[in-house]
Amino acid sequence: GAFVSEHKGLHRHPPLPGQWTARCVPLESPQLDELRWNPVPAETLLASPVPAFRRGVLRIDGLPRDTFFDTRRLGKGYLWVNGVPLGRFWEAKGPQHTLYVSAPYLRSGDNEVVVFDFHDGGASRLIETAAAARWEPWSDSVTQPLPRTLEIV
Repeated sequence: GAFVSEHKGLHRHPPLPGQWTARCVPLESPQLDELRWNPVPAETLLASPVPAFRRGVLRIDGLPRDTFFDTRRLGKGYLWVNGVPLGRFWEAKGPQHTLYVSAPYLRSGDNEVVVFDFHDGGASRLIETAAAARWEPWSDSVTQPLPRTLEIV
């Protein structure tokens, strides 16, 4: 495409002196399956905000329906449900502030939700589902009820 030769990453010296190493972040579903999950106290994440993978469970009683994940409490990153990448979010920039979840990606019972937040993995432990998409400019007049809240740890 048109952006194949577009340069990415640092174009100058790093902003801080020292030895720098670039690492690939595992964003494919098989790599996510291999992550080791260790509980980290919320106080630890909040005291030193760092990029982090978090996961939680969305429990669905009955038949799954299309929904949206509202990213207002997240920073910048990616979200998966049941191993399916839903997309990326950047709450401060947008333009979208919800991620669409098609009903076939969900199942009755427990659904695994994985979040990778680049800016602040400890920013919030809650993600909400929404009945409709939220776009900028955002106002309370277009907010829909939030039928489910799940905790990511």
